[in-house]
Amino acid sequence: MEDIQHTERASKVLQMAMEYCCNDGYEFVTPEHLLEAMMRDDDIFVHVLANFARTDVMLNELIMQIDEGGRMPAGIDYEPVASAQLEQVVEYAYQQVVNN
Repeated sequence: MEDIQHTERASKVLQMAMEYCCNDGYEFVTPEHLLEAMMRDDDIFVHVLANFARTDVMLNELIMQIDEGGRMPAGIDYEPVASAQLEQVVEYAYQQVVNN
């Protein structure tokens, strides 16, 4: 895969997703963590999304879904890694950029 530079906004959202994952004790960064970061940081994204759903309800449901995932035991030092699903999402986005 060819290297594409992240925008400052994309880098910030990816970093936030990693932090949410780490702070909550999850082993894998998932598309849900990415969506949570986008909903908490990106006013434009939330504004557009609000045309289709109540974003406050959606964020609460998303957090409840994330909480159903397995957490790492307390006291273990680790660094979260991207889940297979997140890698697929990123690959799809990459293909959209390259092919359009």
